Amino acid sequence: MSKRSKSQDQKEVPSKSIKLQNSETKCNDKSTSHSSLPLETPIKILQNKVQEIPSTSTSDIGKEDRYKFNYWGDSYNNNAMSNPIKYIKIEELSVGTFENQSLIGRICYKSEVKETKFGKVVSFLIMDETNEIAVVCFGKIGLQLYKEWQHNRIYCFENFKVQEENPNHPSGSNNTFQIRPSSNFTYKSIDDHTLIPAITFSFKSINEITSMKNNTRIDLLGILIKDYGLETNANNVSLRDLSITDKNKGMIIATLWGNAAEKFKSYENQPIAIRKGIIGEYQERQKINCTYGTLVWSNPLVPEAVPLSKWFSEISKTVHNPQ
Repeated sequence: MSKRSKSQDQKEVPSKSIKLQNSETKCNDKSTSHSSLPLETPIKILQNKVQEIPSTSTSDIGKEDRYKFNYWGDSYNNNAMSNPIKYIKIEELSVGTFENQSLIGRICYKSEVKETKFGKVVSFLIMDETNEIAVVCFGKIGLQLYKEWQHNRIYCFENFKVQEENPNHPSGSNNTFQIRPSSNFTYKSIDDHTLIPAITFSFKSINEITSMKNNTRIDLLGILIKDYGLETNANNVSLRDLSITDKNKGMIIATLWGNAAEKFKSYENQPIAIRKGIIGEYQERQKINCTYGTLVWSNPLVPEAVPLSKWFSEISKTVHNPQ
């Protein structure tokens, strides 16, 4: 029996490579929708498309073409990086309808679902490097976004309206406008967390806060010393008092209200950040009311929290905290 050569037995198998098109930069694909969404909802979640591209053997590339060769394919090149897709900035918004135009922002506040005479409503505060603005959503869109949109995540969305904010129903934003989703509102999550700056704070010490006027919005970073648990007031409204200290060893009570008080997860002796809390008063002592638009963040991802936690861990070893 004659021997067959190895090369005769082998069949050439054409190789293919898979290219993942970058849809992170603009959310304008409306052809697919998330399988978990109800059929009646107008929201569409945009997804990446996978496209096959022919592979390129580097051995076949001539010397003159080496500088043109791109492993990632022709659609990805250095020139494209120098001309990125532009998003609308929050500071550029004005009253009107924005169709097929993309805005990208980080969630810096997410409200609980609230019942109103217009139905259920959810509000978010989003920010970019220029400003922040409220996104107010009613009905099914609001309920869907409440499930999908997460605090501190970045989202790209399009097809929305911008209108003046109602002064009788403030969102907590420092913007005079607010966003309302249109019926063909689309969005997607962005994994590149470098596109938008981190949530910004302007922290005040407890000593500074106690000398400020009532109804002033403030930011505080401290240590949660004690959670007094869920209570109700005379009007049967849920509330939760938190006792907080900071490096100056000041003490102050922060009060959460309603659903926020009911759903709060307590981490005593750990850092806690409050953004846009409102200075109030109880029995002639100042406190912080955490109301609509107030972010209460346990173990916050802010640089200042690390040294604060280390300081408290050391000093608390020598201090007896009465119960």
